Amino acid sequence: MGSRAALVVGSGCSGLMLAALLAKSGQEVVLVESQSTPGGYLRRFVREKQFWDTGYHFTGGSTGIMPQLLALIGVESSKIKFTPLDHRIFIPRAGVDMVLPGNCGFDGCVASFAAMFPKEKDQLSRYLDIERSVWETTPFNTLLRTPQQGLELSDWDFKTVAQTAAECGLSPEAQAAVNSFAMCHGSLPQEAPMSFHSRVSYLMHTGLSREENGGDAIIAGFMKTAEKYGIRLLCNTTVAEIRAVGGDCREAVLTNGEVVATSGIYFTIHPSAAMPLLPQECLTPSIQRRIRRMTESCSFITAYFNVDDTADFTAQLADRFTGIDLDEMLRATDPAVYGTGIMLHKESDFDGNIRNAITAFRTAACGTPAGFPVTHRDRLASPEYQAYKAQKTLEIENDILAVFPQFAGHLHQVESGTPLTNLTWQPPTGSAYGVRCICGQTRISGNIPGTNCFIAGQSSLVPGVMGAMLSGVSLFYQLAGEQLYHKILRQAGI
Repeated sequence: MGSRAALVVGSGCSGLMLAALLAKSGQEVVLVESQSTPGGYLRRFVREKQFWDTGYHFTGGSTGIMPQLLALIGVESSKIKFTPLDHRIFIPRAGVDMVLPGNCGFDGCVASFAAMFPKEKDQLSRYLDIERSVWETTPFNTLLRTPQQGLELSDWDFKTVAQTAAECGLSPEAQAAVNSFAMCHGSLPQEAPMSFHSRVSYLMHTGLSREENGGDAIIAGFMKTAEKYGIRLLCNTTVAEIRAVGGDCREAVLTNGEVVATSGIYFTIHPSAAMPLLPQECLTPSIQRRIRRMTESCSFITAYFNVDDTADFTAQLADRFTGIDLDEMLRATDPAVYGTGIMLHKESDFDGNIRNAITAFRTAACGTPAGFPVTHRDRLASPEYQAYKAQKTLEIENDILAVFPQFAGHLHQVESGTPLTNLTWQPPTGSAYGVRCICGQTRISGNIPGTNCFIAGQSSLVPGVMGAMLSGVSLFYQLAGEQLYHKILRQAGI
């Protein structure tokens, strides 16, 4: 039959990382992507001669693990530039309007929360100490710290965020403020394990920042790695059929007509999208049950603006919540209960001018609004859908002005999108973060028993872009073993 290739399905953050690691280990790698360009939510788009983010808006831990991940995927350290961000939390109903200064570090955030809620200083300290301790004991919190006996679990994997906050004695108002980064994983505090939430929250509290050129820098780094190691990237392509014998998936028929002899198939797409592609003998009743009971994170309505140079503008992240119930906000079933993230950033346009830009994203349910055309082209031609987008953009503009009244008369709308937009470009559900993380429900990660098919875990360790990349790292480590894993780290200068 000749050589067999590792087939990686999906080129989001996890797929790019896993393809790079497999290729660096000496394997022939084919990476397939259903869209016209790689990157998933890393991708940016162009409007009015400048780039705009789709999903990767900011990150945490810019001096810790994130540079290691970028180096591993192929981004040179000299090309990485992070801008620290202030984080403003604005919850009018709770009387909360506070700023966590950029570069203040974790202890600075603890002090800022204590200043906002002086009567709960000790309670906040206990709660945030848990965040810190969770991260300090997390496998791969530095890529050199590998798990000794599998992926170790702690008590915080079995206790929800809401339970932990209540046991620490936090008021609902303090919980809403200190857990604002639940917006970065879309899982409900009453369901999500404290471990899962703490990992993203700790990193954001420690070093909230924005990477220059966003996801484009990561994709560009990967493309250099792909060229160096001979990774075949096939866009507008996915798997049409998998041919297996006794659980050994020997061939994959691609939608471009090509047949790939496979040594292993690695799914980094949503588990619900992977399940129809698996041969029947690979679909155990357990796997089917686990995938079918999964529920989705929230999605977003997103609006993009430029801001006149005359306005008082500083790069930062602001969160505006209409209430203090984060669970209701992330369920997104009540239009009056939502959270809006407002990312103020500087971008160079194609003429070399530095522009003031805002990307604002409001929580919404997947698949909304219902009743509109399925395809992107048909929605563009639908006056009713365009009117809906215009109304939601106006509402988000009002969210921005509620936090930044100085922008009145200075905002210029550039583009907008709904969860249906996400569904077009990030099937099969259009959710912001894929599967919701629920206490007691382990995410599918690793080998599907009895097969040479693998699933990369849907951010099983840490949420967001960093978590998706870590899912690829974690799966590769399980397959490659300690010695080869560390050899590849050394080659990357880690």
